[in-house]
Amino acid sequence: MLFGKLVVFAAVVLLTMLVASFAAFFVGQAVLSGQNLDASLSDPDALRAVVGAALYVTVAGIIALALGALLRNTAAAITTFVAVFFVLPTLTLLLPASVTDYFVAYLPSNLGGTLTGGASDAGNSLAPWAGFGLLCGYAVVLIGFAAWRLRRVDA
Repeated sequence: MLFGKLVVFAAVVLLTMLVASFAAFFVGQAVLSGQNLDASLSDPDALRAVVGAALYVTVAGIIALALGALLRNTAAAITTFVAVFFVLPTLTLLLPASVTDYFVAYLPSNLGGTLTGGASDAGNSLAPWAGFGLLCGYAVVLIGFAAWRLRRVDA
């Protein structure tokens, strides 16, 4: 049941986000062309950023779904997701750079930021596709734990 939900969720979110990403790019292109700031999909890394935004949101959603299945508590899953994706990266700004240089690049939000072309605060950020691979690895591990827990508890 979990894997069926994941497949349907991933397909719907990926298709929706691809349409939304391309629409946002072309609307942004129309707005910026009025200010002589033309951009096109043939520009370096533009297509990767547009498709990467859809991929990042899809994998982030899969992580959220896996957290929900793992924790079996909606409030706990939402709190954990928000803490990891939004609160923790903000709190790392309060720590000295000598401490955060080793792990900030590996936070899920920064891994997605490198794929979409966003600037990363970490000095040792991963390459875009390597970061996306690590983000997918996080999702696979969480899905594995969720499947194990569902089989063990609900059996």
